[in-house]
Amino acid sequence: VPSRTKNIVYVSREGGNSIVVVDLNEGKIINSYEVGSGPHGFVLSNDDKTIYVPNMKSNDVSIVNLENENVENLKLDFEGNKCETPVAMGITNDDKYSFVTCGKSFDVYKIDNLAKKVIARIAFTKGEFPGPIQTPVHPTNQFVYVPDMRNGVVHKIYINEFKLVKDIQS
Repeated sequence: VPSRTKNIVYVSREGGNSIVVVDLNEGKIINSYEVGSGPHGFVLSNDDKTIYVPNMKSNDVSIVNLENENVENLKLDFEGNKCETPVAMGITNDDKYSFVTCGKSFDVYKIDNLAKKVIARIAFTKGEFPGPIQTPVHPTNQFVYVPDMRNGVVHKIYINEFKLVKDIQS
């Protein structure tokens, strides 16, 4: 994932349980952040200050503060439900909310980024892994779209109420 303000990219090392920072001018790793187990489809906040990393094996999200280099892990559970195999994240363009899909439990979680807390969940029809994967957010911050690979649909979700609007057949 490229920085918006610096000539660097961030790369997840799934086997190394880290996010590395690559200086594009020098062509070398200049920093590394230890995160949870099995980091995957992470996002960088629009203000270039925070990385949100879904960890497929530890079933959590690492929150990397790039200003003070602090790393916190957020458990992915809501009302007794637990995310299994978080695979990808999306983020609103105002950085208020992020979303993480869970490929084995077939659900998506909404995170309040300021509070660093899971605040909602939507469950989908279960199928074989992998299930819901990506989480692109519409530029108006009204909807998040979640492709569900095994069920052949794209879930359109209203962000404010965090409700499923409709399933778009693919």
